[in-house]
Amino acid sequence: MAIKIRREKNFAYLGVTNFLNEKEKKRADKIYSESRKEFNKLDRKIESKPKISSLDSWYLRGELAQRLILKFKMSELEKKYFWLMLYDITDMNIPDRAKKFHIQNDFHVASILSNYKLNEIEKVGPWGLWREILGSTKIMEDERIAKWIMNYILKKNIKGRSKTRPLLKLIRNRLKNLETKVLSNKELISKLEELIEK
Repeated sequence: MAIKIRREKNFAYLGVTNFLNEKEKKRADKIYSESRKEFNKLDRKIESKPKISSLDSWYLRGELAQRLILKFKMSELEKKYFWLMLYDITDMNIPDRAKKFHIQNDFHVASILSNYKLNEIEKVGPWGLWREILGSTKIMEDERIAKWIMNYILKKNIKGRSKTRPLLKLIRNRLKNLETKVLSNKELISKLEELIEK
């Protein structure tokens, strides 16, 4: 299983192994071509709506990314490369530095947001605020933390940067030296709840 991605002037297939059979390459080609077609179609639709907000447009991109992930049954490793591939296939003007990271990736952030109701996340703040909330390396390296923060912010009706920044700083600092991926869901939630209660 692999994802096709551009490496300078050539394409590479990145995945579990460097030894891919023709079936795996064809699947990666299909993911690439279908994603390119669907995202370019969506971007044209977004461009035709000049008053659409950044949050609304990224929410739509997140929904499309999720549909493609489900359709092709992408593994966690494939998703890591899928986020990078999306920068390559869209006509968006993305800084080269941003293309190197799969964690601090706008498509990844948008896909997490798309699991929630748009009207709920709009109440918290604009796209720039959500990028800040979910753009932290420590928060995004374990998606369970990102989802817990999303649920906590929505449940507690926390709005604006002045309210979210202290929460994010607390979580980043307390989890800085902790390898959260070894924790079970129950252990991680317990650890996050302890942080907030202190």
